[in-house]
Amino acid sequence: MIKTKAIPEKGWLFHFPSVDVFDISAIFGNLRALTKLSMKPSTLEEAAALTQKFTARPGNDELLRLYGLYKQATEGDNETERPGGFDFKAAAKYSSWLAFKGKSKAEAAELYIELVEKLSEKYL
Repeated sequence: MIKTKAIPEKGWLFHFPSVDVFDISAIFGNLRALTKLSMKPSTLEEAAALTQKFTARPGNDELLRLYGLYKQATEGDNETERPGGFDFKAAAKYSSWLAFKGKSKAEAAELYIELVEKLSEKYL
């Protein structure tokens, strides 16, 4: 027997054999979990691309940590001059990158990927 379920406020009409709306939400929940599993980055580039898919903006501390690790992984130690004046954003970014001084590019890339995996659980 085919049940028809209507959700008028959404304008949806479902025709599924013996499936309740609650069963459908469980199916979509499982698909969402499978999608998250398949989105685990294995390279720095994949991790950077995954951050563009976040559905919410991470906090400033998380963004600064991402920035510092990415710069360390791609450019190595920060050898630039500290920004002066009242450019607080540039100074925060400089300090974040400087915090990872001495880490190898590979180690920074690994830490970046781990951080993106952790943040993707929260922001995807």
